Amino acid sequence: RVAINIVCRSPGELGVRAAMLIATRSLEAMGTVFNMGVSVGATPSGTYAELRRMADTGVADMSRCDYWLLDEFFGCDAPSGRGCGAESGGSEGGPGAHVVGEVEGSGVVAKEGNTMEALRPLPHRRELDNVLLRGVDDERVHGPAGPTAAAAASAYATKMAYQVLDLVVLSVSPDGNVGWLRDPDDRNQGIHQVDMGDMPGTFSKGYRSCVTLGLSHLLAAREVVVLSIGRNKADVVADLLGERRHTVMSTLLRLHPKLTFFLDASAAYNLTNLFPMVGSQQTLRINNVNIWQEGAPPYRDETILCLSPHPDDSCISAGATLHYLAPSNHVIILIATTGHRAYIENTTKEQRIATRREEVRQEALELGVSADFLDLPLYDRGSRMDEDDVTIMEDYLRK
Repeated sequence: RVAINIVCRSPGELGVRAAMLIATRSLEAMGTVFNMGVSVGATPSGTYAELRRMADTGVADMSRCDYWLLDEFFGCDAPSGRGCGAESGGSEGGPGAHVVGEVEGSGVVAKEGNTMEALRPLPHRRELDNVLLRGVDDERVHGPAGPTAAAAASAYATKMAYQVLDLVVLSVSPDGNVGWLRDPDDRNQGIHQVDMGDMPGTFSKGYRSCVTLGLSHLLAAREVVVLSIGRNKADVVADLLGERRHTVMSTLLRLHPKLTFFLDASAAYNLTNLFPMVGSQQTLRINNVNIWQEGAPPYRDETILCLSPHPDDSCISAGATLHYLAPSNHVIILIATTGHRAYIENTTKEQRIATRREEVRQEALELGVSADFLDLPLYDRGSRMDEDDVTIMEDYLRK
């Protein structure tokens, strides 16, 4: 099980780092369709904007990506010609109908009883069109659509019946759930319709129904990326990571085999309460072993190996710890891959490899550690491991 929490200094930095992870996963699909589940709302919009910018400038290749909406609103009660809220309630969700006349392939519907003059885009599709889906062919965008919310749910369920998402982007709702999902125990829940008739307009934006994927689709996804931004999320984030809430998000955090949780500094504000204090310093625990506390390091005269997937990962993720342990131990950074897929303008593959190696050498010098390189072949075949990778690793560890 892989569960990684990444704290970023600002929402802007969070958007960039999350977008980089998504773009990397799309690249690793290696010619196959990359199926990405997308939620809406203010939190993921920065990540989507950065992903779109990366695609527009050639840094990322999203041309083989199919997009699957987490949910969609139906049944607008606003007067004819006005439409419902300009901004959707989004997949960040509230605390808990129908439409007719879909225009095929456009994500556009007409309100019951109105003429085609009342045509308007489905709100979540419209929101994504503005940030992420600009220029994306309609056949690559999938979501609930139909003459009624019930029909849309049925059609989307049929479309999703044999579909597994490669990655899904989610955000934490104010109550610690996901979008409009509220049952943390129904792991078999599929696509269904949620009645929003009694919900405050702040959340429903004037719509009566929501059609949403179920918890089963999120658990079945190959990877989940969770985003959380803002001081108003600090309490719920601390509760979730401290296992003090039983919600849909806590179920994902507990059960999903590959989940990355991105938080900005404001959302992570209360996380220090999860760690015990030792004197005037905080004790950091990894796998129930104290590795930073007052006094001498807990390890001495040991060989400590830090396996880094790419050049710079060790410094970014564990640089302070490695530097702390280095004076009393033999610390080795072991770089698994060449890192030549990094974007360095106007360079060849060989030049990028040389640049990344020099960066590692400088990093090791600053940290007071040594560095070795494996150059695993898997890096050039979409990160798929084979026997040659295992052999290289075994040979190194036997030295």
